[in-house]
Amino acid sequence: MIAQEKLADPAIKQVEMDSYAFFSKLYPRRFCEKVCNEETDYIRWLLATNPNTPAPILDRLASEDVASLLERIAEHPRVRQSTLARLATHDNPRVRAAVAENPNIDKKTMWRLAHDIHPDVRLRLAEGYYLPLAILQMLVEDDNPYVQNRARKTLNRLDQPFAIALSVGCC
Repeated sequence: MIAQEKLADPAIKQVEMDSYAFFSKLYPRRFCEKVCNEETDYIRWLLATNPNTPAPILDRLASEDVASLLERIAEHPRVRQSTLARLATHDNPRVRAAVAENPNIDKKTMWRLAHDIHPDVRLRLAEGYYLPLAILQMLVEDDNPYVQNRARKTLNRLDQPFAIALSVGCC
């Protein structure tokens, strides 16, 4: 798979260079650069939002520094845990918050996000039913009242199905 990526890169670059050479003859240079950049960004966005995009392509796209693209990658169901861990350290809180909502994050990343400086990241993490109880209990004691409330609601909802199952089974 890696060998194919190495072979594909020069071919893609050659096609891009040929396309650029063709369009640069027809259009002014600034216009062509703008169109090429917009098209490439759109294709990257389509790849990041396609549920069938394989993990290696998402890993490659995650090297970009476009926050909206990184958010889509963090939300993707096939993204690798290592990519999510890397995105969890991104400067933009929206990217970290998108990571917090992905149920595929590992426990180390969950703990890192539970201690995040930005309350929106902790709030979106507190909405996760996949979190270990220890993290939810820690978020119940958060400094931010919204995070506390959300973590409390999540804990209550996690307890609810168990209580309903007991009452239905008993009676």
